[in-house]
Amino acid sequence: MDAEKNFVAFAPLLGFHDDGVGFVIVGAPLKAVFAKNRALQLGSLAALLLVAVIVMLAAWFGAGRLVLRPIDALIDASRRLSSGELNARLGHAGGSREVAALGAAFDEMASALQARDAALALDIAERRLAEKALARESDRNRALLRNASDGLHILDAEGKGLEVSDSFCRMLGRSREELMGAHMSL
Repeated sequence: MDAEKNFVAFAPLLGFHDDGVGFVIVGAPLKAVFAKNRALQLGSLAALLLVAVIVMLAAWFGAGRLVLRPIDALIDASRRLSSGELNARLGHAGGSREVAALGAAFDEMASALQARDAALALDIAERRLAEKALARESDRNRALLRNASDGLHILDAEGKGLEVSDSFCRMLGRSREELMGAHMSL
């Protein structure tokens, strides 16, 4: 027998009616029988490997373009916003629909922060103006009170002196410092 493996097939011969039975036996080397299938398998495996490499490269480049770049832009804009650059925006960051929606939400948040900051700055400026006006009015009222010809005084809820006129000090024969904060009972 050959050391090489063979594929063997046999079939009975038709037309033998005697006691002897005839068979046809055919043999072929296994390599020859499966050579075509083996070539098809290797070709299919090579094509599958090529498709897998192409898909992996497309996923790698696609991930960079659709996910990583827009996420990097979002991170950069977030850092700029957190450092006080309230006009930091993404605009259209590209990428997938979800990443684009995240970018739009970031831009809305940054706009709201910028508007709130502007309103707060305006409120602070208005408050400073009001405080200055109040201080001027208070100084004017204090001057009017101190220079009044009548003896006037202002007390807190506990009856302690908050402000007194010069006439009031002269009437009592005391200094302003003595009467300020002193309890004045009737």
